[in-house]
Amino acid sequence: MNLIIVVYYIISILFILVHYTRYHITPALIFVSMQIVMFTGIIMSQALYPLYYVEKLSVMYLLSLVFFVSGIMVVGLIRSNKRIENSVVMEIPSIKYESYSSYQLKVIITLVSISTIVCSIFFFNAGINIFIESIKTFISGGNQVFTSQRKDFTEVRGVGYVYQFRTIILPLLNIFLLVGQKNKNVKVLGVVIIPFTVSFLLGTGQRNAFVFFLLFIFIYLILQKKHFKTGISKLKLTLLFIVSTIILSILTITNGRISSSSGNELTLSLLSILDRIFGVNSRAGLNGMMYIDSQQTVWGYDWLIMLVNILPFKVEYTSVASIVYNSLYGTYRGTEPPDIWSSAFYNWSWFGVIVFPFILGIIYHSIYFWFRNKTKTPLIIFIYAGLCTYLGLWISDGPIFLFNNGVITILIMYFLLHFKMAGINVKGKHL
Repeated sequence: MNLIIVVYYIISILFILVHYTRYHITPALIFVSMQIVMFTGIIMSQALYPLYYVEKLSVMYLLSLVFFVSGIMVVGLIRSNKRIENSVVMEIPSIKYESYSSYQLKVIITLVSISTIVCSIFFFNAGINIFIESIKTFISGGNQVFTSQRKDFTEVRGVGYVYQFRTIILPLLNIFLLVGQKNKNVKVLGVVIIPFTVSFLLGTGQRNAFVFFLLFIFIYLILQKKHFKTGISKLKLTLLFIVSTIILSILTITNGRISSSSGNELTLSLLSILDRIFGVNSRAGLNGMMYIDSQQTVWGYDWLIMLVNILPFKVEYTSVASIVYNSLYGTYRGTEPPDIWSSAFYNWSWFGVIVFPFILGIIYHSIYFWFRNKTKTPLIIFIYAGLCTYLGLWISDGPIFLFNNGVITILIMYFLLHFKMAGINVKGKHL
């Protein structure tokens, strides 16, 4: 077991150092970084589970890492050979900070408007916005918790579709309006919608999407700095970190995730946030592994049905995440998703932790080369930052994660923004 841990960390850290030096920020870099977080959580939780499951899952993580990196190396080798064959000197793609059109701005404003309307209707139908109520409770010094109300959101019609508007489209576009372009009037719009963005993003009491969003901001600002030499001041970043920590702490307390009788609430809430990052998902992976290890390989059926159930007309199916949650808490009103490699193992046996990560490595690194060969416009940087973030965050479940957590939505936004090849071949006022 100790050998597995040492080898895993050596390969991971070497990969991150070499990959970042050569390619900077990529989906693969974020993905491996998040896998380290998951693996660390598994090792930290080993005392809570039978050693057999911890060892088996650790082996799966090591194998998947090796083959994921192998897929990246294959793409890098092929691209290097093509570069040598085509020319000795590569043409560097141009950088155009102001290269986006009035058409694209109209699309952005339309998407922001639709998102605001959809989210407003959603919370009106729900009858409560937990973030707003949590702030009220905090200011008044009350001790009300909203655990049951948070679970009630799963019963609100359209919750899955609205999730894309309130956690992906509106927040990401809000950041673009603030820091992705120079038009002052547009920046004012970005400032005006901040309260709506925050209240919708946190309105169901869930913390995951907000943490993901903060990671997107971090990655986006790094890419902005690299390609356009722009960004926001360290003071503003510090304020963002402080305010975000306070917001997460308040939600943690008012969602009943800690016991006020156990000690200082602020300290406990911060520990809960750290556990959410380093512990909860890893323990869910181990819980999922314990169930999956007792099951037969389903050869893709689970992934297929989960994707089919995105459609309005769903197939009757109880997911692994629901089964495991019910076994732990006695109710199906919640999910405990297995980690990505347990899910892959359940669907494809050992092929899932050998062939699948190899293919994934090829896809992820190909996305980087797509970006490298594009003209660097504000919107291309924006889309790439989104892909790096949400592809990199794929730590649990199967391909359904890409739909639920915004990757497909980001690709749709890219298509809409470039449907008419706006900013390049379409006549229109450039902003």
